Amino acid sequence: GYWGEIGAEEMHRLLDHCEPDGWRKSVQEHTLPALSNYIATPDRAAFQHILPLPENSLILDLGAGMGGISSELAKKFRVVALEGVAERAQFIAIRARQDELTHNLAVINGDVNSVRFAPGQFDAAVVSGLLEWVGLFDLSGPVEEVQIQFMQSLRRLLKPGGFVYVGIENR
Repeated sequence: GYWGEIGAEEMHRLLDHCEPDGWRKSVQEHTLPALSNYIATPDRAAFQHILPLPENSLILDLGAGMGGISSELAKKFRVVALEGVAERAQFIAIRARQDELTHNLAVINGDVNSVRFAPGQFDAAVVSGLLEWVGLFDLSGPVEEVQIQFMQSLRRLLKPGGFVYVGIENR
């Protein structure tokens, strides 16, 4: 189903304007200023400057949202943006195309529990604003257990020496 920072109807209106007007102008005109800044600012990916990774590393961004982190990382790294909400994945794809990042940014619309990646292929994984929600999508056990299993599954996707960057809204 749909989930996002703006309602489904607003999101569809935003998407309708992205092609003719460009994603940046559309975000400015069809969202509140605080949300517009949140979507467009490169600051959400500022952690990349301390990543111990060479350029061209492969990074998995899980729950990529509106693509703020993925798009910034794709300027330096190869990125796979996994987003469960189709409209948000569509927005990231538009953003990547308009910012000429498609050579470094692949967008997958899928659920974190159903998309399967080969083990050991990523240099890093980004989990920003997702870890606190994984228990909602996997009801197989207590939330803490599900979160631990989720993190262990991410570890299997990483190359030796790879790491997970976690950004979370709560403790």
